[in-house]
Formats: sequence, C-alpha cells, structure tokens
Amino acid sequence: MRGYERVEVGKNTGGRYTGAFFATLGILLVGAIISVLVLILIVVSDGNKDTYIDASTFEIVGLSPIATLAISHISYLFWLLGIWISVRFILKRPFRTLITPLQQINWKRIWFGFGIFIVLYILVLIIDLLVFASSYTWNGFSSQFGWLLLFVLVLTPIQTTVEELFFRGFLLQWFAKGIKNHILLALIIGFIFGALHFTNPEMTNSKLFMGLDYVMVGFMLTIIALKTKTLEFSLAAHAANNMFIFLCIQMENSVGGALPSLFTVVGLSPKSGLFLDLLLFGAYLIIAMNYIKKEKAIHS
Repeated sequence: MRGYERVEVGKNTGGRYTGAFFATLGILLVGAIISVLVLILIVVSDGNKDTYIDASTFEIVGLSPIATLAISHISYLFWLLGIWISVRFILKRPFRTLITPLQQINWKRIWFGFGIFIVLYILVLIIDLLVFASSYTWNGFSSQFGWLLLFVLVLTPIQTTVEELFFRGFLLQWFAKGIKNHILLALIIGFIFGALHFTNPEMTNSKLFMGLDYVMVGFMLTIIALKTKTLEFSLAAHAANNMFIFLCIQMENSVGGALPSLFTVVGLSPKSGLFLDLLLFGAYLIIAMNYIKKEKAIHS
C-alpha cells in the first residue's frame, strides 16, 4: 500500500495548497476571536469580582479551568471547518485522504492504537511514580472530576484530531510533494509542531528539554504516520496522550493548569520526561508496525 502522504486524487498544485493554507488560517482566526469574545463576555457578565482580565497579560483570572478548557475548543471547531472546506473545495478531494489512501478509515486501527497507548502510558506513569514518588500527590475523584471526564472525553479528541489533520495530514502531504525523505519530512513537521508549543507554560520548567520533548513528540507522531502509511495510529496516540494527561496529571506550570486531575505533580525532571516520552512513543511505533504486519499477513 502506498503511503497516504502521496495523494493522487484531487487538484494538489502548489498554488492550491497555498490558498488552502491561508483559507484554513483565516477561518481559524475567526474561531480564535470568537473564543476570546466568549471568555470576555463571561467575565463581564458573571458578577464575580474574583473573575477579571489581567490588564498586563490579557489573561482571564478566576475562571474555572474546566470552563476555560471547554471554551478554548471553539477555535478547534472552526479550525476543523477550515481544513474541511480547504480540502473539499480548494484541493477538491475526499476529506478522508488526509488520513488514508484507502476508501474507508480503519477504525479498528484507531481503537487498537488508542488502547495500546493508554496501557503504555500507565506503565510509564507507574515507573515515574516508583522513581519520583515524592513528586506525586493523589487528589482522588473530586466533585469536579466528573465534569472534567465529560469534557475530556468529548472535546479532547476533537482538539487532537484537528491538530493531526493539519500537521500530519495537510502540511505533511503538502511538503511531501517536494520532499521524499521520511526522516527529513518528520524533522520538519516535528519542528513546526513543537515550535508552536514553545509558548506553553511548561516551557518555564526547562526551555531546552521541554522544547526537545515537544519536537520529539511531533517527530515521532510523524514517523509513526509515515511508517504505517496512514494517519490512524497517530490520531489514536495523540488523543490518548492528551486525554490521559488532562485526566491524570495536574501541574501548576502546564496548559491544564488547575484542572481537578487525579494527581498533582511538582518538581518533575524535564530531562526524565523527555526520556520517558521517547520510550513511550518508540514502543508504540514498534507495536503499530507489528500490527500492520499481522494485518497484511491475515489479508494476504
């Protein structure tokens, strides 16, 4: 099976890709503006003096982290709309071509990948707990955890899927028109993906190792997609990774912030985090490749 990055249907000229890129960003910008306006409206109208906009940083202070998480996903819905419009009406091809060259998406791969990644992450978490036990505090199932679980189950897969469709779908297929080497492609996409996370609060823990971690994750997700010749396993891994983090790990300097997660973590080493993530995604790649081989053997 040829890789999904080599698209043979539709109108995939450089000019159309450029137009699709700016159309997608334009619609994403509209969604981002609406998200900000909704946050401002809530702050202005909730009657709570503890909720306000910090004039120096323009950040919303005092709003529930779960509410902030939910509202931030408005922009992802617009981003998804922008990608869909661009692929269907500018590149003029089926939307599924961002994921697979086949006629149907293989949902068995996605569910298998999701389950395996969760199992691997649990094993990594156990290792981390044994080595850095003093860094973890068990919060338990608070009254707010049910709401967090609901929002994470519904919204986080939207966020991760949109990012995969854009970075390892649209951008990867665009760059693959001129770049054939998989390692170079993965490095480029991984760096772009990682660089857009450099403004995350986690970077205050270590610009070097957190930056390398983000780029490494982007690189590994891209390599997984290229080696399995489909975006399905990367979609599963990204969703499982973010859902697990939101539900289980609360850190002060993180995107999740004060979410009512199961554990509060302080003082973890970014260097060890980089190593464990490399171990996690490396093991996942090996399992995904073996799954593809067994799948081929069954159907041959």
